[in-house]
Amino acid sequence: MIKKIISIKKINLKDDRFRISLCNELTLLKFSIQKFGLLKPPILTRRNNKFIIISGWRKVLACQELGIEKIPAFLWNERDDLKILLFKIHEYLTMKKELNFLEKAQIISKLYHFGMEKREIIQNYLPLLKISPSNYDFETYLSLSELSPSIKRAILKGNITFQGARALTKFSLSEQEFLLPIIIPMSSNYQKEFLINVYEILKKEGITLDELFSRRDLKEIIESRNFSQLEKIEKIIDKVRSIRYPSYTAFKKFFELWVKEIKFPKGVNILHDQFFEEEKLSLKIKFKNDKELRDILEKLEKICNSEKFKEYFKRKDEI
Repeated sequence: MIKKIISIKKINLKDDRFRISLCNELTLLKFSIQKFGLLKPPILTRRNNKFIIISGWRKVLACQELGIEKIPAFLWNERDDLKILLFKIHEYLTMKKELNFLEKAQIISKLYHFGMEKREIIQNYLPLLKISPSNYDFETYLSLSELSPSIKRAILKGNITFQGARALTKFSLSEQEFLLPIIIPMSSNYQKEFLINVYEILKKEGITLDELFSRRDLKEIIESRNFSQLEKIEKIIDKVRSIRYPSYTAFKKFFELWVKEIKFPKGVNILHDQFFEEEKLSLKIKFKNDKELRDILEKLEKICNSEKFKEYFKRKDEI
């Protein structure tokens, strides 16, 4: 490698073949460059009469934003892209303590598209990235690398979890863009469930995403001015769940009404598994002394003998 002063205008910033990190946060870096200068020059190589960046993407971008026209850089006269990429990967791994899942996806994708055999990536590079060396995980991370740019930006901001991102890979790029504003306000627990429910509905009913969200019941929620954004999201999640699981939703409503009508004693909670798949219910009782417990048990005995209480089990047998 040789060190030269390079005009930023001669660097092709559209060619990101060696880029791994997609982070463009430059505030602290710009402050550092202004105060101390460019302490560690980027590494470049030449392709098609233009320089392209091997490492130091953020440094080049920061200098460009600061209006710096020329920067020092190391030039590597190497024509083998895969060799350069391997250098870049190993350099990157020594610099970062922990890679996020999007960076891992970028590495796997670039290795594959630069010509490395799938088996070699699985055997040698997945363990290096702390990923299980399996075909399933290889395909998962490869699909994550193909998410839309907007989704990737949301991931970097922490708005989409790994599970949510993996569920998004089932959708086309245009569908991902459509779903993005809907899932960002969701908690991590709901993103995956919501996206899988939507995907299964589309597959089962043979409809498009636009057709699903054009349904009157969903459209009314989205267009309503009576709900806050959080309330809208909660109602959309419930509505999509009810479309996918109509029997579960109907039984859940019955259960909630049944509990309300039974009027269990204070301190008593009756619990069910998430989808009412188990035959048995659970009973949780809180009491402060033996007298209170006896009173609760007496009331529960009366409830058990009532027809309203038995109604639950009759209804459950019909499912």
